[in-house]
Amino acid sequence: MSQNTNGRMREEGYWRSLQDLADTDEFRRQLDNEFPDGVEPPVGSVSRRRFLQIMSASVAMTSMAGCRWPEETVVPFVKRAEGTVPGEPASFATTLEIGAIASAIVATSYDGRPIKVDGNPDFPGSLGAASAFAQASVLDLYDPDRSRSVVHTDETGTNESDWEAFATFARSHYRSVGWDKVAILTEATTSPSVHGLLRRIAAKGGRVYAWEPVCRLNEMLGTKLAFGTVARIQLDLTRAEIIVDFDANLLQDHPTALSNSRDFAAKRDPESGHMNRLYSYEPSFTVTGGMADHRFPTAAGEIGAAVWALAAELVLGEGLVLPAGSGLATAELAKWRHHKAGTEHVAALAHDLMTNRGEGLLLAGTRQPPEVHALVAVLNVALGNTDHAVTYQPFDMPEMGSLKDLVDDLNAGRIESLVIAGGNPVYTAPADLDFAAAVAKAQTSVHLGHRVDATSALCTWHIPRAHALESWGDATAWDGTHLSVQPLIEPLFGGKTTAEL
Repeated sequence: MSQNTNGRMREEGYWRSLQDLADTDEFRRQLDNEFPDGVEPPVGSVSRRRFLQIMSASVAMTSMAGCRWPEETVVPFVKRAEGTVPGEPASFATTLEIGAIASAIVATSYDGRPIKVDGNPDFPGSLGAASAFAQASVLDLYDPDRSRSVVHTDETGTNESDWEAFATFARSHYRSVGWDKVAILTEATTSPSVHGLLRRIAAKGGRVYAWEPVCRLNEMLGTKLAFGTVARIQLDLTRAEIIVDFDANLLQDHPTALSNSRDFAAKRDPESGHMNRLYSYEPSFTVTGGMADHRFPTAAGEIGAAVWALAAELVLGEGLVLPAGSGLATAELAKWRHHKAGTEHVAALAHDLMTNRGEGLLLAGTRQPPEVHALVAVLNVALGNTDHAVTYQPFDMPEMGSLKDLVDDLNAGRIESLVIAGGNPVYTAPADLDFAAAVAKAQTSVHLGHRVDATSALCTWHIPRAHALESWGDATAWDGTHLSVQPLIEPLFGGKTTAEL
């Protein structure tokens, strides 16, 4: 820093203008004078600097005045629950079902208020971890937009009602309507209790349908094509040396993604002298692709072609013998050999799988059609991967129609009374089905939901749905474990579960 002749401090080499560099007398007068030459400040006025000082002090004093804690009156428990200490957290084991995936969790509660969700360390599907969706689920419990009352719409308009009024209506209504005119549309669920109720309704002649916008239906249908029965795919990455992921994102999107991540990481120890290898075919960036040793960017419509290209290279290039009854002809496979979707590395990948037979794993994503899943299952069997890194576990589920079947029955007038147990199908259904127009053709419709949404707006009755932390129930984990659901708090707004409805 250097000091000018007028006493100003200026850093060497820095100036704002040529006048500043010259440091003339005229420039110094301009700095000292707030107003330009020829402009006189108003008589008795406050300078700009003084005005800013006063305003800054005013704002500071106002802010300090607003920093006081609001006065609150804390009321103790009139009758404290036995064994509870105010201010100390209590943990409860329960189950959270997101889509058709049930996970055992431990929910933490302070003074009767659930505030935190963690994975249950005794649950093999998570080993104590919890997904982002599970941790965020507690926010839904206190969502200010949650439905707070039963809503009834009739010729007089839309009005608030209550559960007793709906129950009174339901008792007479469902006695007068034949079961063959009643339809139930439910979300995907693993609850044995709900499945049992749906089977009883179907046995009486009622129509049962299911709709879940994001689910693993294609995967299950693919296993049925391959094995003749619906199965769930169980993974054990601790026994997989070569993993081929076809848009499955098994480290994030799979039902056992939490345990998959741990098992995959356990095989990545460089000190052991050997690590597993992960090949990923994917149309977009994913967590799995980021961890892959070899990532092959592939268009979503080309993922199936990549599977066929690998199958052709395994059979025609490496001599893999397919199981009897697979239905795959050599001539059919020959068309796919050297397909661009397999990339120029498909021969090396096929050789890697053959070298590690019985220690490999192939997996396709939910967006792939059932035929691709069936082909992947056949390759896993042929390579000896089944009952090692991958197991196909038969899964019993009630027979239910699709959303398209429901729309067809509504449009044909075969349904008079419709019950929608969860979800918002008016919003999530494919546009070409025009589900909203089909719902309007039912004489009576009931919607169970967390919020008043596009579906409830078209229904005769809307019933608030209970949150998982407010519910009793059961569910089935991906590995078949029967899990219990217990509430931590009574329903805040009188919500009901699917089973109660």
